[in-house]
Amino acid sequence: MFDIKAPENYFYHIKNSIEKYKLDTNKKIERLFFIINGLNHLREWIAPNYDFNNKAENDAQKFYNDIYVKSKYFKDINNICNGIKHLKSQNKKLKTSYNSNVDEWENVDNILDVDIGIPSDYYVDDKNIIEIIEEVAKYYEDKWFIILANKK
Repeated sequence: MFDIKAPENYFYHIKNSIEKYKLDTNKKIERLFFIINGLNHLREWIAPNYDFNNKAENDAQKFYNDIYVKSKYFKDINNICNGIKHLKSQNKKLKTSYNSNVDEWENVDNILDVDIGIPSDYYVDDKNIIEIIEEVAKYYEDKWFIILANKK
């Protein structure tokens, strides 16, 4: 896709978006969706065309299976992503907190309801989504990309 030609390029953009998201006082849902979608689908870039019902035959396919089982929050990312994509209800409690101080709003385009304000944080079962995102990103970093870099 355009300049993103390898999983490490995709991961670079995901990590960059995570850092920008963390700095945003007014959270942008489109950035959050890019991050969630990216973290969910990155394993498919790592092991393209792999079907988890088949036996893993290489490191990429093993990683594909491992992140689903061993990452503390990958299943949450997967469920949220698929829930958004397919408009399905979640098995987790999703919540948004809002900043109603109009003086702190960066952009009124991000406001769906002026009475409640602009999103300031998103939560999954009362856990800030950034904790979930950071754990999954760290799993990718530590269990795939650092190992991959060391093999080169």
